[in-house]
Amino acid sequence: MPTEKFNFANIFRQNLTKSAIALTKKFTSRIEKDMLSEHALLVKATNLPIDGFAKNLNSLAIVVGTAQGMDNIHEAFFLGERLKRKKKKLRVVYITSAKIGVSLNVINRLKVPGVNAKVLGRMLSQYGVAKDDIIIESQSRNADEQGFELLWLAKKHKFKNMALVMDTWHGPRFYMSLVKHNSETNFFSHYVDRDVDNINSAAYDYPQSIFQTPLLIAEVARIHTYAERGTGGVGVEELINYITQKQKLGLLPKSISSSETKKLLNLWHKNHTFVVKNFDKLASYR
Repeated sequence: MPTEKFNFANIFRQNLTKSAIALTKKFTSRIEKDMLSEHALLVKATNLPIDGFAKNLNSLAIVVGTAQGMDNIHEAFFLGERLKRKKKKLRVVYITSAKIGVSLNVINRLKVPGVNAKVLGRMLSQYGVAKDDIIIESQSRNADEQGFELLWLAKKHKFKNMALVMDTWHGPRFYMSLVKHNSETNFFSHYVDRDVDNINSAAYDYPQSIFQTPLLIAEVARIHTYAERGTGGVGVEELINYITQKQKLGLLPKSISSSETKKLLNLWHKNHTFVVKNFDKLASYR
């Protein structure tokens, strides 16, 4: 059984200061705030917790990404146990996903040890999860490949409901990559690292904001660029359409208000040209 949580993000905060400062100086405060506001609204839009839907489910696949492996595996296990208490006959399958939890260039530069899907699978076994209830996806090397592999698993095992255990900075991009090619599965979310309602000011109020700001900017840059290229994820319009349709059918919980949706769409269009034009600079530190 897990006891003490390990905050993987602290490793980054201790080592990325110089890169973060250099990147932050490249952009005006206005652009930073627009992109951070867009990310905050994307987090709220994809904040779709599964707790209230447990009694309506017969089975659930909980996807555990490796980006913050130790934190995520604890959260996933406790989420599964909590849901099974709400519905005794609910079958929970855990999918540990990704070959390695940190991009290789970050690992090489900072000498950070990666946490892979096989390690997380062994941890679940140690927690008492049955072997048949653990699926290890250890082929994907990035978000694009991860989305493809998870969608294939959803189709193969006929998973109708997936709960994504993820951190807020990477969560929207991960969620949007899965929505792109799958309208049949209901994708829920479980954010592990921040109070979603207060994320708008988090990048500036957070003590380690010199790290957090460029990290979130790089994530927004990737979301825009992948949508522009037609790979790796959907745009905001497609995301909102997917979530709205599921909400009307009572398959997903409510997330953001209509006014917040309108603001998100406006920010998306406002930032899109700038982000695509400057993508290499925006994402260069990772």
